[in-house]
Amino acid sequence: MSHHNTELKKTASDKVAEFISNNRTVLWISLAVLIVAIVVFAVIDNNIQKKSDLYSDMIAELQDDYQNVYSASEEEKETLENAFLEKTGEIISQDKASILVEKALFYRGQLYLQQEEWVSAADDFKKIAEISPDSYLASVSLYNGASALENNGDVEEALSLLNVISEKYRSESPILPETLFNIARLNEKLGKAEDAITVYEDLEKSYPSSSWTNLAKTRIISLKASGVSQ
Repeated sequence: MSHHNTELKKTASDKVAEFISNNRTVLWISLAVLIVAIVVFAVIDNNIQKKSDLYSDMIAELQDDYQNVYSASEEEKETLENAFLEKTGEIISQDKASILVEKALFYRGQLYLQQEEWVSAADDFKKIAEISPDSYLASVSLYNGASALENNGDVEEALSLLNVISEKYRSESPILPETLFNIARLNEKLGKAEDAITVYEDLEKSYPSSSWTNLAKTRIISLKASGVSQ
């Protein structure tokens, strides 16, 4: 059978499965978006804002430093990265629980992601949720930590972080649809197809208008067509 004919016989489910397999990083798409949507332009409550105001100048400086590293040329990138890591390290070591420390951990975690230092990134993101479980950054940090862990091959630990988001932050986190999708996807990856279907169906029911739900519906059809039952 020719390659052309093989392509014609692919079902929609097959194509989605292939997409998921080949584009794992795309399925953590909120990593890039969340920096802008949540960290920079986050709408936070008055109590958090009051805490943030105490460190507003330092937080703004951290944000500028991170953006400078992110947009640096190859010639200056290493120098700026090292300076940023030293600065955030000093902040994190001096003050164990504040919005300033949360931001320092978050931006350092993002830099570690860029450097593909997966374990260091995951440690920083998990630390945010550990020291400030009620922070608006907690669920986002756990999500980013899960991404780092999967990239490092720690699929089960990545899944455990996503499950924390689903269980603890379900009513307040803005990233539940993609979290549920990735929980199901990782269950598939671990050979737990029935668990995956359960989560895909939860996503379909809870967030019917989400674009992630469209992918979930296709995965449900594909898994059930392959003989998986609940």
